[in-house]
Amino acid sequence: MKTEIIHRDYPQDIAAKLAITPPVMSRIYAARGITSAEEVDLSLKNLLPFSELGDINKAAAIVIAAIEKSATITVIGDYDVDGATSAALAIRALKLFGAYNVDYIIPNRFNHGYGLSVPLIEELYPQSENDLIITVDNGITSYDGINLAKSRGFKVIVTDHHLPGERLPAADAIVNPNCNSSQFASKNLCGAGVAFYMMSAVRAQMRDDGYFRKKGIQTPNMAKFLDLVALATVADVVPLDRNNRILTSYGLNLIRKGECVAGISAILKVAGREASTIGSSDIGFVIGPRLNAAGRLDDMSLGVEILLEDNPYRAEDMAYKLDGFNSRRKNIESDMKKKALEELKTAYSKLIENPCSFCLYDENWHQGVIGILASRIKDSYNRPVAVFTESGDDKDSISGSVRSVDGLHIRNVLDKINKSSPNLISRYGGHSMAAGLSIKKTDLERFKNLFESHVGGIIANRDMTKKIITDGQLSAEEFSLDIAQSIRDGEPWGQHFPEPIFHGVFEIEEKTSINDKHTRFALRPKKCNFSVEAIIFNHNIDEFAGASEVVAVFQLTVNHYRGFTKLQLIIQHWEKG
Repeated sequence: MKTEIIHRDYPQDIAAKLAITPPVMSRIYAARGITSAEEVDLSLKNLLPFSELGDINKAAAIVIAAIEKSATITVIGDYDVDGATSAALAIRALKLFGAYNVDYIIPNRFNHGYGLSVPLIEELYPQSENDLIITVDNGITSYDGINLAKSRGFKVIVTDHHLPGERLPAADAIVNPNCNSSQFASKNLCGAGVAFYMMSAVRAQMRDDGYFRKKGIQTPNMAKFLDLVALATVADVVPLDRNNRILTSYGLNLIRKGECVAGISAILKVAGREASTIGSSDIGFVIGPRLNAAGRLDDMSLGVEILLEDNPYRAEDMAYKLDGFNSRRKNIESDMKKKALEELKTAYSKLIENPCSFCLYDENWHQGVIGILASRIKDSYNRPVAVFTESGDDKDSISGSVRSVDGLHIRNVLDKINKSSPNLISRYGGHSMAAGLSIKKTDLERFKNLFESHVGGIIANRDMTKKIITDGQLSAEEFSLDIAQSIRDGEPWGQHFPEPIFHGVFEIEEKTSINDKHTRFALRPKKCNFSVEAIIFNHNIDEFAGASEVVAVFQLTVNHYRGFTKLQLIIQHWEKG
């Protein structure tokens, strides 16, 4: 696939007004929509108030009533990082509030499907009277499951961040920034962010009612839970608007200071990472995949348990198990990707000359890994991708995971398909960049054609060249450890607030193979009289045979190794000069 390197535009007048030092940070911030220096202030005092979330005070009152009646409170999570962190946060907070009868359930994706489903209620719950179910990171489309739970006497609170359908479930309260009843300015909270706000509202009502004083309980500090919110916000790839950056910045600093839950520290230790030096990318590429591996291959309860564990030794044992799951997941993913690429070369090259989307199916693919596969194919071909495999709960159905590209809202595409063909999609949900769905196996070809048609209607005339947008080239003086440290101090970076990358032309002075897999360089920036260390991962040294000069897209990073700190470029893309 062709690649084009583009210099990210920025308003020069805004950059000048920001007057942040070093100056390169002013242009970086201006290019990301920052218009005043105040917006860079990520202190907690600038958080949006929970009172603007619809139904939140009603939901808090229901939770308090359940605690005072010693009712059983069951938290229903989800089988990804956001679902696990949301569940752990809710459980930890409820117990701090004095709730003793707290339990949780993470649906098994292979047996129960997604969310508060009918199979989950039928399998696990007898008739109940006034016990409480709280969904976290799910529930907004669990119509049938909630109806069944209500018929059996449960009260149900939905906390979710996914987009609602045309109707809302019949829950007792719904806390979701994307519901019309919510005046909350940020629509980008992850599930753990919603759970944090929900529990903050409970804490506030209890404090105002004198509950903690009467019970002799120290008023909980809700900020201590932001390590979990930071983990979920980055891992769930939600947009980093200012509110999410505030939440993530505080949580990231908790992790760096070792003031996080024992499970996060244990995962970093097992992965060989130093907590004090991590950035948001380490959350996305080190912690997140290991937690997700449990839900993808087995049972996400392990992911919740490690986040609930306070004993560092037990947490470390769990971290090793997660590390093993992640290694297995990588092997499965590698085999699936190989098969998928073979299918793309055969089926699509014959049927469609230049498709706008890809829709792939294999009965032997692992249901827990199809989302990653869809992401990998999407990244490689810069097209929306749907990947299907057998559904664990219905031999006639197949489950799919969809990933989109910038500028194409994939949940809206599924909405349009559902409206044009009402009986095609059995169930679906998601947001702008990712979604999940189920269809009948016999309807795969029909879905494939409709998916291509609807996606094509949006992007058919778009240039599908992969575009890498950088923050331009650096001057000789900007290849410095101080600049790299300033970028690190500008954390968090992530979705819609991307980590700065730059491009330039370099002469290769030296190159060394690392484990026959990666390559380390000494690179001399063009027209400069010094060299810098650089590394590229998953590119063997043989790829650079005969190359004396490269055009590189890179991150400017601080490399900590054995007590030494130095500048290092991490190359993300290269072309021969």
